[in-house]
Amino acid sequence: MLKRDDMNPELKFETALKACYGQNEKINSNKEILLFQNGQWQSVDQTYKNLQALFEQTIQEIVSLDSSQINTPFLAVWIRDFNAAKTTKDLQNKKITTIKASDTHIQFSSVKGFEWLSNFYPTLIYDAENQFIYPHVEAAYVAFKAKMVGKSPEEVREFAITIDPKLVKRLGSHLWRRETPEDSEKVIQEMRRLVALKVSQNPLIKTWLTPSVDRLLTFEEFTSNTFWGSGYGAKINDMQSNHLGRIFNEISNELESDSNVQNFTNSALKAKSKKSKNY
Repeated sequence: MLKRDDMNPELKFETALKACYGQNEKINSNKEILLFQNGQWQSVDQTYKNLQALFEQTIQEIVSLDSSQINTPFLAVWIRDFNAAKTTKDLQNKKITTIKASDTHIQFSSVKGFEWLSNFYPTLIYDAENQFIYPHVEAAYVAFKAKMVGKSPEEVREFAITIDPKLVKRLGSHLWRRETPEDSEKVIQEMRRLVALKVSQNPLIKTWLTPSVDRLLTFEEFTSNTFWGSGYGAKINDMQSNHLGRIFNEISNELESDSNVQNFTNSALKAKSKKSKNY
């Protein structure tokens, strides 16, 4: 049996995951979260005062690992727990703002507000298809562009694990440009896949995007970009603009549909249960 010091980084993390979650794949319900601290994986109380620094260290460590070598279903569960804990702390520290009951049209950017909608927002994204754990959507999208132009697997990986979103955006800005409608459709499809992964793996973001029954949410990336964004509102009515906002519109509508189905199912089950008790 290998001693812990003889294990590779992936096996160390896998071993720590199994010890943390045991045989239970449900979301960890206690107050501790598995984080990278002092060169090793440890369960840390979520009231720890320097938690933000540990979140940053953990992101740097986890994205550097080869996820194809982590053979445990607990990985996806831990990522969900980690994202929930980190986003909760960001909210407590007022680093992000959430959607209020009175909000219907959401203008977002990495600096304007609703920062968690931005591609720059740090939230772990496990991409089983490409065997990467990204630190944010921007890194994932640039890695996709690098792959499109035939960069080596090593070069693609460098983009995929770049922590600084501004840096990776700058590095990837000249990699590949859309030239045809087919190119545009291809990048929109990939962006939608990445954003859907982000939302599904962060419970808080998923909840915030789910509209109430009496309110429809619409989204606008309020940036100078006139493809993904609205050109600071100038192109908001242009069907060839605000594609990132449109992606969130679609996902939010899907979440509303799923929520309505679940609410209907729950109501039906309650009614059935009540009826059975009467006979």
